[in-house]
Order: sequence, then structure tokens, then C-alpha cells
Amino acid sequence: MSYRFDMCFIQCKSLTDAYEKARKFTEQYYKNADEVIAQNEFYIPSRRNTLPDHIANRLNDYWLYGLFSIRFVYWKKYKLLGISGDYPEKMMEMVDMHQYFQNSCDQDYEYESWKGVKLFEGIVEKCKKMDWTEIQANIDYETEEKNEESLEYYRKTRAYDEIYGTLQLGNWLYDNLNTPEIIEFSMQALNTYEKNIEVGVLVQKRLARLKREEEAHMYLVDVAKEKLGDKFDNEHPWNSPYAITDNTEEYEHGMKLTIYEDNSRKVEKEHIIVNIDEF
Repeated sequence: MSYRFDMCFIQCKSLTDAYEKARKFTEQYYKNADEVIAQNEFYIPSRRNTLPDHIANRLNDYWLYGLFSIRFVYWKKYKLLGISGDYPEKMMEMVDMHQYFQNSCDQDYEYESWKGVKLFEGIVEKCKKMDWTEIQANIDYETEEKNEESLEYYRKTRAYDEIYGTLQLGNWLYDNLNTPEIIEFSMQALNTYEKNIEVGVLVQKRLARLKREEEAHMYLVDVAKEKLGDKFDNEHPWNSPYAITDNTEEYEHGMKLTIYEDNSRKVEKEHIIVNIDEF
């Protein structure tokens, strides 16, 4: 079965220290609620479904509860705290490292990607020294090319496998842990009525912003139709060969329509910026 998940890691002094670090991480997650909602705006239930307001609001509340519930796992033997999920970049300074685990493509991650956790660094150093005999002993097929490039590939892949196996992440992922040495727990960032209300308001503001963006898009599409005439691509109105409409980094609350001289999009003919907040 295929899998993919993000996990952050923090080295701890004890289980008590792990709980305290988890508490601080959860509190910081709440403080970044606006960015968290923006990163997950596509999944807001009331945006994806046309429902009566009272039902939409209830679904949004359930969604927020799940979004702001953080899963932790603590390895007592290694004094290591794992945090499941993908978090705002500014929160990465609170963790020792972050890794993306998956089995849908090659797992020969660069050695440097494991830096920050002593346990991982030790496994990586061991794997970096492996020769073909050690590599071949751990795979169930004969490698065709035995050169330095392929040896490095297998060393890096072996480092991934050993770290994944050492932490029993396969058992954790499929809820099959059966050892007191690994402790799972969760914390809720919206742990008061006031926090729930505050973040619910942020969701409504985000939905209003998305509606204004859509209206601004449609306005600029109409402008493009008028200026391009027969050259306008009705099948791709926001990304046609002669024009493109998108948010602009030049103006925080702006949306930009760019019209090009030809369909190579190399030379700008003109551009128009509108203020989203006016819609």
C-alpha cells in the first residue's frame, strides 16, 4: 500500500519535556491560524459544497477541529518527539528537522536531509560506509550495475529504510503499534470557546476574500475578451495564449491581467491591475 506523510522531529530530554514542547508547538500553531487556513482554503467544506448556512457553518466547525488537532508520537528509547503533518514555514524553527516520507518514488534522499537528529545522523554515517556485500545482503534481487553511482543510490535508500524501520513508522501509520516504548497522543490548538470563535471568524474572512478574488478574476476576463476579440480563448479564460490573469506579488491586494503581443508570451503589450478589496 502506498503512503505519504510529513513529520517534524524534536529531540527531548524526557517524556515530560516532550509534552511541554508539544504544548508550545500546539500554542504556536494556533497563533499562525490565519496562515494555516490560507494553506488549506481549498478544503473548507462550505467552499466545496452548496449548503444552507447553518449546515455549512457546522461542517466548517468540524473541519476546524480536525485541522487544529495535532498528532504526536514519542519514542522513549530515543527521546524523540514526532509531529505528524505539514506546518507553516515560520514554525520550523521550533523543530530539529522535517522530513517527507513516501513510497511512490525513489527514496534515495540526500544525506543532508537527515541532519538535525542525532539518531538519524548516526544511521546515515553507518550507511555511507556500506559496501556492495552489505548492500546486497539486504535486498532480495541482484543489482545489474555495480558502480559508484548506483552504490550511493543504495546507500541513501538504505538510510531511509533503516530510519523508517527503526521508528516503526509503518506500524504507526497503520495504527498497529504495540509497544509501551512508543507513546501516541494529540493536542487541540482550539482548546477554548474564544479560540474557536476567533478562528471561525478567520474562516469567514477567508471565504469573503476568495469570493472577491473570483469576482476580480471575472471582471478581468471580461476586459480580456473586449481587448482580444477573436484571439480570446474561451476554453481557458484565465490562462489564454494571449493573456493571463493572476494575483500579483507587486500589489498585496491586487489582481493582474497581462496581455501579450503574441501567443509566445515574450513581450507584454499592456497590463491592468485591480484592487481585490473593491469587489
